[in-house]
Amino acid sequence: MNHRQQSLFTYLQDDFKLNSKITLNPGLRYELVTPFYERVNLLSNWDPKTNTILKAKSGSIYDRALVNLDKNNFGPRFVLASAAQTPGTPGFLNTQQGFPADFTSPEKFNPRLSTVQHYDPNAPWGEVHSWFVSIQQQLPMGIVLDVGYVGNRGDKLITINDINQARPNRIDENLNIEARRPNLAYSSISGSIANGFSPYNGLQVKVEKRSERGFYFLNSFTWSRAIDNSSQAFDNNNNGTSFQDVYNIAADKELSNYHRNFNNITSVVYELPIGKGRKFLSGAPRAVDLLAGGWQVNSIVNLRSGDPFNMVYTAAARSQVAPFLTLLGFNVFRPNISGNPLQPEGQRTVGQYLNRTTVSIPLYYEPFGNAGRNVLRGFAFYQTDVGISKRFVITERVGMQLRAEAFNLFNRSNFRAPNANISAVTFGTITSAYDARQLQLALKLQF
Repeated sequence: MNHRQQSLFTYLQDDFKLNSKITLNPGLRYELVTPFYERVNLLSNWDPKTNTILKAKSGSIYDRALVNLDKNNFGPRFVLASAAQTPGTPGFLNTQQGFPADFTSPEKFNPRLSTVQHYDPNAPWGEVHSWFVSIQQQLPMGIVLDVGYVGNRGDKLITINDINQARPNRIDENLNIEARRPNLAYSSISGSIANGFSPYNGLQVKVEKRSERGFYFLNSFTWSRAIDNSSQAFDNNNNGTSFQDVYNIAADKELSNYHRNFNNITSVVYELPIGKGRKFLSGAPRAVDLLAGGWQVNSIVNLRSGDPFNMVYTAAARSQVAPFLTLLGFNVFRPNISGNPLQPEGQRTVGQYLNRTTVSIPLYYEPFGNAGRNVLRGFAFYQTDVGISKRFVITERVGMQLRAEAFNLFNRSNFRAPNANISAVTFGTITSAYDARQLQLALKLQF
């Protein structure tokens, strides 16, 4: 396949100084992007109106892509800034050689034995809206406080689901998936639908001590909430691009896989006041300065809330409503919960983080569990990184830097999410963690 796409972007913006302290910065951006089409028109698209598969042909963008050109992509920008309120910075084989010569012949195509793809021909391009406001205040001792609110919302985002999802088996019924589909002319119909969304709201607080006498300090704190109804392909912690039930997508509105309630990062840089031009030993001989001068210590401390994760179960054939189609859309089945799935606070261990007695697999005729998506959190993350460096001045233009760094200095075990598949024997156990302590040395020549 040789996909093609053309893009045209244009924008205009200007600054208007309303008075000596307030500046208005309006702007407008326009994007015109064609849908993907194939070089020799090899694309097809299932049409729900006629229940047939349309084939691309030469002609207009729609004829070649089978998707209409979205011409409504305007992006306005509006910024108001003042001296008192400063916004934050915002060897390979051809496929045909591995299959029979007539493998792709249209006459041999059977929609009941294949996965047909559907892309809404009127699907709009995804939208992302961002807004923020911040107040910055100069404090004594060269400290700057910046408090801001940041908002972001994505709409009309593509999700991938089997839109020919079968109904559940009825009580005492044991039909296979294909016999329970609403559209019996087809098997799976992998639909790309613009029904995803992702709102984010966050309070951001930054305290910065600007460099003075070799000392610099920065602390950035975020208290936020990120929500969505679908994740991206290959996402972790039992998330994916599809819904549990394509006919009840509201049940998948929950905290995003990227949600972290709290995130705090502290950075410190300190140049030791020793050596030439420093407070101590400023007039020391070159040999002494070469040994004692030019030292710098820095550290980054990272603290954040635990990873969200999704509880699931492996559905038996009788419970399934769609086959496992990986990237083409598959259902992530969630279990029923009758109490707190977490072990009590003081009893959570690597070998038993979840409470199996409060989690159960739904009955085959009601396969969609009551557990919300991403309702649980793993252990919090704490990490301290430290670096020490020494600069050697060889000539006025040439220098050398020796640097030693330790990541996760205290070798803390920062565990990832546990196995949250109730069908697994290892349910509730944690088998992976973020990197252990790492040490590295570096020598850099500067000129």
